[in-house]
Amino acid sequence: MANQFKDPALCQRISPYAAGPGSNWATPPGYQISYLQSYCYYNLAGAIPDLSLCDHVRPLSTGSYDGSRFNPEDCRLHSQSAPAGAVVDPHTVVKWMRKPGYGEQDVYESQYRSNRKNPITNAYDRLRQETLFAERIKAAPSFDEPFAAARMRPANDLEYVYQMFAVDNHQAVFCAKVSPNAQAEWRDKRRFFLRLACYRSTAFNNRDISLCEKLPPGNALPPGATDYHSRESCRDDVEVVMRPDGGRYTSGPELPPTFSSLQNGLRELGYELTFPEPSSHEYEDFLLYLDTRLAEPGARAEFLRRVAALQ
Repeated sequence: MANQFKDPALCQRISPYAAGPGSNWATPPGYQISYLQSYCYYNLAGAIPDLSLCDHVRPLSTGSYDGSRFNPEDCRLHSQSAPAGAVVDPHTVVKWMRKPGYGEQDVYESQYRSNRKNPITNAYDRLRQETLFAERIKAAPSFDEPFAAARMRPANDLEYVYQMFAVDNHQAVFCAKVSPNAQAEWRDKRRFFLRLACYRSTAFNNRDISLCEKLPPGNALPPGATDYHSRESCRDDVEVVMRPDGGRYTSGPELPPTFSSLQNGLRELGYELTFPEPSSHEYEDFLLYLDTRLAEPGARAEFLRRVAALQ
């Protein structure tokens, strides 16, 4: 964890007497064994970089293994040249992640936010193609109402599902079930109106310029809306893709902010998505996800806090 997340504080939590041999018989002399704490500091010193960490590196040698190169001097010269440690069994990663309290729901959230094909998107794609799903959306309550700046609010879970279905299934009629006051957020925290995004995406995907009329003109945009969601901008973009050389570009739907939001929206329609227990490799992907910009804000810091709190 210290090496993956570049956190030397975790090196300090390793016993100074815990030792491990090199990765295999071919490991060169000098790197065949080490104190795990020293190995941790050795690699981090160059990766961060912070050569003061080399002060914590201590050599270790036995009758069978030579670990003399793990010393402060060699660390300062070759802090990133030590042979890699042994490959960790994927099932061990599952135990690692469960120790600080991470489980299936956390793995699903990471898969959902990664925006890749995964069991969640596959389940939704199957669901939205069912006739019953469309019928349930038709029968579900509409949030249509007059626009009022004083009534602007975050989009609810069901409105996200309406918009997803409208865009994915090319049925703009369901955009009208989203309140014109409902707002969503891009990852950079800029807000936009979910209903306008719904009409714009369906107009683009359907190559139907008439749907652009559902958007306000540029001189009558609601407070906070950008020209991207104006009638004129919509027309310009649809006209481009309607050309013979316009390509097959499509616009995806706006996703609910979390997997829990999607679950709640589908639950209101009478659906409960269930998935098999995540595999060890999916837990590995979750670990790597925590160290990327795709993770929820603060997720990395929370993970390190939990690891540091372990006994």
